[in-house]
Amino acid sequence: MTKYRIVFEKKGRAIYISHLDLMRTFQRAFQRAGVPVKHTKGFNPHAHVSIAVPLSVGMESVCEILDFEAAVPLGESVVSELNAVMPEGIVVRELRENTRRPSEIAWIRYKLALIYDRGVPEGAAEAIIHLLTSENVVIRKKTKRGESDFNIAPCINNIDVVQTGNNELSMDIITSAQNPSLNPMLVVDALGKFLSEMSPDFTRYKRLQFLDSELKLF
Repeated sequence: MTKYRIVFEKKGRAIYISHLDLMRTFQRAFQRAGVPVKHTKGFNPHAHVSIAVPLSVGMESVCEILDFEAAVPLGESVVSELNAVMPEGIVVRELRENTRRPSEIAWIRYKLALIYDRGVPEGAAEAIIHLLTSENVVIRKKTKRGESDFNIAPCINNIDVVQTGNNELSMDIITSAQNPSLNPMLVVDALGKFLSEMSPDFTRYKRLQFLDSELKLF
C-alpha cells in the first residue's frame, strides 16, 4: 500500500456540504473513477479516507487535504479522473505522496470578507486590529460538555485588516489549528461582543493555507 494525499478546493455551492457528506462524496468518486483505494472491512466496505482539520459548513477553501492508501502506485491522471466525477464546487488540484502527519499542522491562514450594509464604520480596521492583538479576548465557546470561557488571543499568530470598499473590510488572519483550535467564526463573535458597533452584517470565510509550527507551508 502507498500512502497518498490529495489537495482540493471546496467552493461555490459545495461550501454547504457537511464534513460527513464530503467524505461520502470522495468515497463514491474513488469508486466511479476506478481508483484502487484501500477499503474498510466488514459487511459494507467503503474507501478508507481521512480529511485533516474538517472545514466548517459555509466556509470556502483552496487548500483542503484528504489522505488515503492505494493498492498500486498512482499517477497524476488521478486528478483529472476524479474531477470528471466530482460535483460542482469540489476540485482536486494535486496528488502527492503522503510524507507528513496531519498532527504537524499548527496554524491555518484564512481570508475573511467583513460586509457592512451601511458602510464600514470609521476607524473599524484599526479598532479590530487593536482588539485582536490584545493579551486577553475572552469569549464563550461551545464544547461537547457545554460552554466555557476561551481566550482567543494566544490562538492568533498574525492579523491584518484593510478596507477594500465602502462596505467591506478584508481580514487576513492566522489562527491555531489544533490543541486548541480557533475557528475564525469565533473571531467574528468576539467583534460582536467587544466591538458591537463595528461587527459586520455578513462575513465570507476562505481557508488559504495550512502551516506548520515554523509557519511554513504544510
